[in-house]
Amino acid sequence: MTRILYAASLLLLGANLPPVAVPRNLPDAVKAAPGLRPELRLHARGSQIYACRQTSPGAYGWQLVGPKADLFSSEDAKAPVVGEHLAGPTWRWAADGSEFVGAGPSALKSPSPDDPSRNIPWLLMPKKSGNWGRLGGFSHVQRVNTRGGVAPATGCAADSVEASVNIPYEADYIFYAGG
Repeated sequence: MTRILYAASLLLLGANLPPVAVPRNLPDAVKAAPGLRPELRLHARGSQIYACRQTSPGAYGWQLVGPKADLFSSEDAKAPVVGEHLAGPTWRWAADGSEFVGAGPSALKSPSPDDPSRNIPWLLMPKKSGNWGRLGGFSHVQRVNTRGGVAPATGCAADSVEASVNIPYEADYIFYAGG
């Protein structure tokens, strides 16, 4: 019963929210298809976690393990945490535990329009699973306005295999319904 009341209150709240703004400088590669509607925007602050791995005989590189970030309803430093972003890639809504699990390998990517050497790519990713609660009704998630999160260019070698680094990042995630 509590979940039903919570879901009903979210629907009512959603009816009074302003439309979700999509960046004007959105690269074509990560634009949402016609029929997809931006309905929720969350701001993430946390880390992209990388591990040093052997990539081929005698070669080593930093490989993404996954993100670990808090999700906020806005960029305001005083905004409460509403969820978390984890490896999978998974976005989890704190109030009801619902999840949006993205189909990572299916993501469309585009270098960040703002210094791609320092900022992780923008992307558009379809949903792999998650069918209930606040995050269950979305079909795609888009990562935009990235700041930081790029793997180090050096420091991964045979003597540091399995070492890990946490690289601070911020991004906005826009969740789309429809399609």
